[in-house]
Amino acid sequence: MINKSVLNINKNYQTTSSSMLLNGNPGLFDTINMRFPEVEKLYKQMKKQDWDEAEFDYSPCKGEFKTVSRSISDMMIINLIYQWETDSLAANNIAPIVAQFQPSDELWSAWVEITKNEILHARTYSKIIEKSFDNPNEVLSDVINKLEPMRRLKAVSDAFAEVKKVSARLATGELSHDSDEAMDAAMLYITTMLTMERVQFMPSFLVSFAMGEIGLFLPAVLAIQKIAIDEYTVHVKLGKVLFVNEVNTPRGKASFERIKPKI
Repeated sequence: MINKSVLNINKNYQTTSSSMLLNGNPGLFDTINMRFPEVEKLYKQMKKQDWDEAEFDYSPCKGEFKTVSRSISDMMIINLIYQWETDSLAANNIAPIVAQFQPSDELWSAWVEITKNEILHARTYSKIIEKSFDNPNEVLSDVINKLEPMRRLKAVSDAFAEVKKVSARLATGELSHDSDEAMDAAMLYITTMLTMERVQFMPSFLVSFAMGEIGLFLPAVLAIQKIAIDEYTVHVKLGKVLFVNEVNTPRGKASFERIKPKI
């Protein structure tokens, strides 16, 4: 028999559970018994919005970074660093973390597609740096040493690290998926991700778009505009749908009350 932790052939496909999480090991990928049509719609929308980081010619930015005032170039660079770090954190962690929280098939589809999209976003910021400077490795080194953007992500990275440890214990069977600790980790991830994307990350686009308003770094700004559209129209919407759904289940509501001080 196939190990049920890999493929649960006895999965209840017509479950009435109102939660998208922690409902047993995944079975056959099921599009017959769709229970969360709004999530399925966002998955399809994310697929349609796919694009490529090389669609834009960033070379004009190289001359502008050399000629604009230091205050303008620093503002753009530091903002790019923060955005690059944030999307790199998301690209590297979403799928590995959430895989162990037994998401519904609709939610897993959406999370995987968003992971791919976060990789695209991180690649875009990297490509902007690569094409905008004579020595992009100097900027890459500067990224690592800029403390302020790192500080902005500390609360998020600490939460992700905590959830990642729980996810690993779920994967090894050390921790039960039925435990409060598993649910609390899932709710911590959901709220952290939504806060990072809607409260922290969205305002960073204002700096990028302000540059575009004065006619600077336009290829980079146009690429960042596509990132903003992805984040606002799919990522944030999914985060809100998921949070509202889970906090309105008895288990999710109790969990959120437990973790609220941390949130």
